[in-house]
Amino acid sequence: IPKVIESHEKEKEKVAANKEIYTAIAGGTWKKEDELRSLKGQSAELDRRIALTLAPSEEEETEGMKQEEGLSGNSHSVKVSNEPSPVQNKEEDSHSQSFRPKWRH
Repeated sequence: IPKVIESHEKEKEKVAANKEIYTAIAGGTWKKEDELRSLKGQSAELDRRIALTLAPSEEEETEGMKQEEGLSGNSHSVKVSNEPSPVQNKEEDSHSQSFRPKWRH
């Protein structure tokens, strides 16, 4: 145990000697800080531009609404369901039960 205490005291002395250097590094401005701020601003601007180009324009939205209104007047509507049919469920169950990976023979 005395050797461990001695090694820790030596390490503590080294840290105490370099304390001023460490505080100067931590308190100073980082070399890449300004560049990072600039890049973050550019990134935010690009995100806004992308969002604007991906958002449908007002003209397209009004045309889409007109088309939907025209379709809603149609008496022949088709019901679309996201739920699988019982036949699909049986097929999927039988497929999953028969599947075995090659490495598990």
